[in-house]
Amino acid sequence: MAWGSKAKAASSTLRSPTTGTSKASETNGDGNSDIFWRHDSGQVYIWEMNGLGIKAEGGVAHAAVPNDWHIQDIGDFNGDGKSDILWRHDSGQVYTWEMNGLGIAAEGGVPHAAVPSDWHIFSPYNFV
Repeated sequence: MAWGSKAKAASSTLRSPTTGTSKASETNGDGNSDIFWRHDSGQVYIWEMNGLGIKAEGGVAHAAVPNDWHIQDIGDFNGDGKSDILWRHDSGQVYTWEMNGLGIAAEGGVPHAAVPSDWHIFSPYNFV
């Protein structure tokens, strides 16, 4: 990953108000939070973390994602214990990447009409 250019990181941690446990973005099922990076060019890069150390890292084998697509949420959408990425286009189209470590296990558009920008995603933990 070239550090001479701007990149943005995404990490998602949700804290349960009742148990105090965390559900963090983590791509490989090891229980450690991982960091998703996205370069201005659209390249997506992941650091699989182990404490302060990087256990594995790499670019996601996918074409660069244009800047009119935005990461809206990171969570385990398919129940496999690994975080997935929910993308949203400026037009409202929604798309998911089901992750498996540094790779995409499955991807596709969500079969739903475009979601207007005045609708926002919230965690189930926001409802106390």
